[in-house]
Amino acid sequence: ELKDSDFEEVLKDILEVNKAAAKRICVEVMGNDSSSIAYSSAVLRDLGAQVCVDRYDAVNNIKIIKALKPDCIKLDILASMDKKTVHALPYEAKALHFEQCDIINQCRESGVKTIITRVETEMQKNLSDLIGADCQEGYLYAKPKPVTEHIQDLKECNNAKG
Repeated sequence: ELKDSDFEEVLKDILEVNKAAAKRICVEVMGNDSSSIAYSSAVLRDLGAQVCVDRYDAVNNIKIIKALKPDCIKLDILASMDKKTVHALPYEAKALHFEQCDIINQCRESGVKTIITRVETEMQKNLSDLIGADCQEGYLYAKPKPVTEHIQDLKECNNAKG
C-alpha cells in the first residue's frame, strides 16, 4: 500500500534517474478503499502522475469518483460474461450497454475516462466498442511486461522527444 511504504520516494528516484516525465506514468489504485484512493490520488498528483482506479465498484464508489476525479477507472465487465453471451451479439451487448451506460456517463460528466479491461478477442473488442468506454485494454493489445522494460520504454520515448 502507498500509505505503508516509501513508494513516493522510490517513484521520485525512478523518475529522476531515468529522466522520465511523471505525466507519462499512470498508477492504478484499488477501487474498494476510499481512504486509500484519496491518499494515493493526492500523493500521485503531487508527483505529476496519473491515477487510475482499478476494480471499480459502481454501486459503492460513484461518489468517490465524483469527489476525487481520478484520471480514469477500469470497468471489468467482460469477465462476468461467458463465451455464449459474448457470441450472442448484439442483443446481450445492448443489455450490457444499458447497464454500463449510466456509469460511463457519470464518469464523463466528472471528466473521468473509462477503460474496459480483459479485451482478449476481436469479439470482446467489438462488444467493448458497442458499450462505448473511452479505452480498452487486454491481451488483444499487449501482454504484461517487467518494470525494467517499461522503464526502457520511458527512456526511449524521452530520447525521441529530445
